[in-house]
Amino acid sequence: MSSRQGIEAKPGSYFRDLISIASPLRQAALFFAEYRGRRLAAALVTYLGGKATYFFGGSLVLHRKVMAPYLLHFEIMRRAKARGCEWYDFWGIAPKDDPDHPWQDISAFKRKFGGVEVNLVPALDYVYDAAAYERYVAAEK
Repeated sequence: MSSRQGIEAKPGSYFRDLISIASPLRQAALFFAEYRGRRLAAALVTYLGGKATYFFGGSLVLHRKVMAPYLLHFEIMRRAKARGCEWYDFWGIAPKDDPDHPWQDISAFKRKFGGVEVNLVPALDYVYDAAAYERYVAAEK
């Protein structure tokens, strides 16, 4: 999915570490949508307070007409509500006025669910250790 959308993927170790830390605390869960024995879509959802957040996910082009990602997110929303969540956050959309933004296709999918678009202040890094931060920035490149 990342290559299809032109988005850089995180390494597998990132997800293994996240799940190993957050899952035992009931702060994360993996969801899959299958059709005829084949996984077509996956989603990593995090939980904090009354909010479930679609943190990462993806889908295959295979069997597109069965709309597996839509059913997957509908079921995730049902489960989030059952656990007491009041919000399902799709976490990030492209600006409507930027048709060339790499998230446009993903954002079109998310907008089909309706809801409210909330614009937050962008994340900022507060640097406590300049040398460590320089290593982090270099590794991200």
